[in-house]
Amino acid sequence: MPNLEKLASEGMKFRNAYSGAPQCSPSRVCLQTGKPFYLQISHYAMHEGRECLPKTRQKYARHPDVQAYYKKVNKTPDKINRKQDPAIWLGMGEDLDGRIGAVMQKIKDLGIEDNTYVVMTSDNGYRHSFNPHLTQPPHSAIVSGTRKVMHFYERPDIAMLFDLAADGGEVKNIAKEYPMEHKKLYDEMMRYIDHVGARKPKINPNYDEAVYKKAKEYSKRVMWGPFEGQRPLEEDE
Repeated sequence: MPNLEKLASEGMKFRNAYSGAPQCSPSRVCLQTGKPFYLQISHYAMHEGRECLPKTRQKYARHPDVQAYYKKVNKTPDKINRKQDPAIWLGMGEDLDGRIGAVMQKIKDLGIEDNTYVVMTSDNGYRHSFNPHLTQPPHSAIVSGTRKVMHFYERPDIAMLFDLAADGGEVKNIAKEYPMEHKKLYDEMMRYIDHVGARKPKINPNYDEAVYKKAKEYSKRVMWGPFEGQRPLEEDE
């Protein structure tokens, strides 16, 4: 995404910034509330894997990695589910980047680039896989400095702590190495959740672990959930 990379190289990167909510609508409200006059452009691209320009999709459908994926799932570009088509995801990225470039060029043409702030942000994070995606199990997170704690309510026995400075992909869980740091941040997070009266997931009294493990999505849900030590990287990471 050359235009986005150019914007990042010429501006400031807030690597510790994170969206105000895990879902798009409340996250956008967090950005809009209390702001002075400004222009907001909300692109639908990358929000869901559904559409890009036909010529952009055709370009990426010919990519060797995408061709290999089609072969792996025994599908053709005409037969694959659009939500699962990596050519559409890649095409959306290119189309979105082109629109960012158009905005930056218009600001320059209008002669207002010296007194205009441009902020590029996502309304929530998302780790895309070439496999059909699943929503993550319910969890809470807190970031303080370069440390991040995550708490998955269905596995309270697995403590999770990450060093964002050295591990931006959150691949290595260092909670066992720094238990006191984890406890401090975890306690702070839970105090805040209680203070604001946030709702917490409740235990399902009818939960049957044996039935849960038989579900076809079980292995992927485990992969996307809490882990100890180091998790394996996915195909597109």
